[in-house]
Amino acid sequence: MTKANPPPNKPDLLILSSTTRSRESTWCVLRSLHCNSLAPVKTDIEVWSDLQEAHDTVCDEGLVPDDSSVKFPRIDPTASDGGWEYVTYGSGDATARAERVRQRVKRLSGSYRNIFLITHGSFITFLVKGEKFEIDEWRSYRFASEWEVEEARHDFNCDTYVEQDYGPTLLLPTSVVDDKVST
Repeated sequence: MTKANPPPNKPDLLILSSTTRSRESTWCVLRSLHCNSLAPVKTDIEVWSDLQEAHDTVCDEGLVPDDSSVKFPRIDPTASDGGWEYVTYGSGDATARAERVRQRVKRLSGSYRNIFLITHGSFITFLVKGEKFEIDEWRSYRFASEWEVEEARHDFNCDTYVEQDYGPTLLLPTSVVDDKVST
């Protein structure tokens, strides 16, 4: 995220993985929101271990809570659902983790209007259908209706080139216009 590409609207809730690079991205989002706003921005923050990358890479390392609270003071070190240490995940469980994330976000969507997920490129390909995200790219989604789920839940993952079931909690793209999501 850069100054040239600020968030399209203000999040009520930011959900991120426990990796250092997700916390750095979250810090950039928060800084951008506060720099571009006349009033303080109220944003809740949660850390979900299920949002970690779909595969193991060297840069997927967490910081211990003591280090994290100094480097990222706005992110509560006790906010993580699975601790701050990097959990070894493989791509084999990414589909199941993506479904758990979609279900949790759907439950939270009753309490929050704008939920931002800050996660990793390969994991995103398990979370939503479509082309791979570019760095600094924002997209907006809505939950599919029952009939849309049955119609559109199966597709090829753009990262693995394997057919994947993106349901039963399917996210479909929307467009963002003037701080409102249109479908």
